[in-house]
Amino acid sequence: MALTPSVWRTARVLANTKRLACLQAVLRNPGTTVQDVAATAGLRPAVASLYLRHLQSRGLLMTHRQSRWVHYRAGSDDSVVHAGRILDGMRAALRTARPPFAGPRRILTGFTHPRRLKILAAIQLRGMADFDVLRVFTGISRPALTRHLDKLRRHGLVRLGADGWRLAPRPRPLAAVLLRCLTP
Repeated sequence: MALTPSVWRTARVLANTKRLACLQAVLRNPGTTVQDVAATAGLRPAVASLYLRHLQSRGLLMTHRQSRWVHYRAGSDDSVVHAGRILDGMRAALRTARPPFAGPRRILTGFTHPRRLKILAAIQLRGMADFDVLRVFTGISRPALTRHLDKLRRHGLVRLGADGWRLAPRPRPLAAVLLRCLTP
């Protein structure tokens, strides 16, 4: 089962309160500059510029240069797998969210490791799986699988039932978007 690294790398970039603040500033004010984002997010311009470039590298922002100013707007880059889906999910998640962005950050953190994506994809594919099936299916060692399942459980993405591990019922919209990115 081949998984693109885009989902976990994008989640890793997004699972940061300051980068979420930068993305929210651009979503609320399309065409904004680094200086405006820095002021809105409470960052130094050099830090805001770095964070905006991180977001742009994951295909979530587009730029337009006008003289010496670079203007940012939300827009997905088709060359980055799932960028459009993830951007739509982030728009919805950040519409009313306020720093420290606990809800979106909690969900995103669950998706920041390729092993956790393997686990989620395996459970999603099978509907449910017991520990030993997951271990064989994913090739993850017992201690690492225990650690990752615990983290996924704490972040509200999976639950353990009498018959094994399942995806959490009624995932939050951002989690549902990210889970859809795991299926071909």
